[in-house]
Amino acid sequence: SMIAEMASGAGHELNGPLTVISGRAQMLMEKVQDPEVRRSLEQIHTKAHECARIVTELMDFARPRPPSLAETDLVTLLAEAREDWLERAELPSWRLQLEVPPEAQPGGRPRILADRDQIRGALDEIIRNAIEATTENTGTITIRWRAGISDTLAVGRDPAWGDLPAARVPRLWTEIEIQDKGCGMDAAVAQRVFDPFFSHRTAGRGRGLGLARAFRTIEAHRGRIWVVSQLQRGTTFHIMLPQIERE
Repeated sequence: SMIAEMASGAGHELNGPLTVISGRAQMLMEKVQDPEVRRSLEQIHTKAHECARIVTELMDFARPRPPSLAETDLVTLLAEAREDWLERAELPSWRLQLEVPPEAQPGGRPRILADRDQIRGALDEIIRNAIEATTENTGTITIRWRAGISDTLAVGRDPAWGDLPAARVPRLWTEIEIQDKGCGMDAAVAQRVFDPFFSHRTAGRGRGLGLARAFRTIEAHRGRIWVVSQLQRGTTFHIMLPQIERE
């Protein structure tokens, strides 16, 4: 909470100067003719906008929007995520697969109470990491789900769900697995993978907030997320989400 307060306060303080820098650079670009000076001003303008995006990202992480819950078809959401990433990353269909269990499985086709956009954002972060992990060896990525898991197998039931109508109190859970056959992680990296600002990538290093955001999203949905990984053997992210029961 202290880090959140600091990030939020710093964000507000930084936005003002960044706006001035960006605006002045744009004004100067309209007045100068020298191509080299214009290129320098364009770079200042671009980098100021990049800093503003980072500040916005930090503020969103510090003060996340509460989930707007609605009944969501999880299978449709997973299928949409797969199709979008096949196109976005230009992957052949065999590289990113969605395994659908038999309809006869207990629990059937799962529906969850969720903020669709937030859950999709969490899935995107995990799939993005899986694609990066399989870039060198073109390993496969498999998305699986299992419905109707007893709450005794989950990490416990959050009493906050008691405010929901009786028919929607989650006594069953759905598990999502996103497994990649990529480079994997050692135990030290896997232990910190959900830490904010942590990244073990050296080149093109990100800000290390993607998986931390995914963790917070799943927790905000009364779910659980964890990772199992081995170097050179791949990584599996597990997500447990409460499932809506039908009478």
